[in-house]
Amino acid sequence: MKTYEILLNSSSVNTSPEIQHYLHNRIEQIGRDYKNVERCEVVLQQNTLHNATCEVKVRLFVPRHVYSAYVNSNNFRIAAEMVFDDLSNQLLELKERMTDNMEFSAKIH
Repeated sequence: MKTYEILLNSSSVNTSPEIQHYLHNRIEQIGRDYKNVERCEVVLQQNTLHNATCEVKVRLFVPRHVYSAYVNSNNFRIAAEMVFDDLSNQLLELKERMTDNMEFSAKIH
């Protein structure tokens, strides 16, 4: 992956080094597993008005597409796990569609 950013949406967001390490590891894993990912943006936001919900938003940029996921939870770690699981499933579907398209094209020619 070429670049990635982890953005804290306000100064009130308090993430532990463990959460930051987890985010970096998952981003790097996606970059290794899916070579077409050009950029990743992660936004962390904590909404203190609604029982301190933790919001994690991730956008992955691949050629001609942007994949995104968004999760609210009472814990950044849980929200991050759910977001990255969702994105991994989206990328797996993309990879399968691309493989199916290549196999279909090969049969035609």
